[in-house]
Amino acid sequence: MAQRMGATTETEARVAGLIVAGHTNRSAAAELGVSANTIGTHLRAIFAKLGVNSQVQLTNALRTGDQR
Repeated sequence: MAQRMGATTETEARVAGLIVAGHTNRSAAAELGVSANTIGTHLRAIFAKLGVNSQVQLTNALRTGDQR
């Protein structure tokens, strides 16, 4: 993934990878065996660490390597 993904936990990196691959919160939750609320919690932490505000911004940042 992108450079600053190192600032995230292993689980957060897995969640981000699933979202970038096109998973919804619900399908990512099923893949990881957790609830959709847990995915939302991980995403909020990822957003804060990477300085993004949405899943679209996360996807764009990781695909382009734009990690402010």
